[in-house]
Amino acid sequence: MERRKHRRQSRRILVSFWAGGKKYNGYTTNISIDGMFIATGHLAAKGTNVQIEVADKEWNFVLDAVVVRTKQVPVEMRRIQQGGFAVRFLA
Repeated sequence: MERRKHRRQSRRILVSFWAGGKKYNGYTTNISIDGMFIATGHLAAKGTNVQIEVADKEWNFVLDAVVVRTKQVPVEMRRIQQGGFAVRFLA
């Protein structure tokens, strides 16, 4: 059963994010109108507020979001599967 309100689209977009006052990098694996999954080795805890910067040649913007799910992957499995966290955008 699908719990999401909005369908996510597979997209790989490089992003920077701030959590706990530190800047990290990652990339999106999927995105929708109200959230995204960020693949990264730097996990933010569920409930953490993060700022996400999306930038490319045409546009640059920052989104406020809250972490709703984390996915930790053992180091030896990272070639097969990427860890990271899912966020819900804040209005």
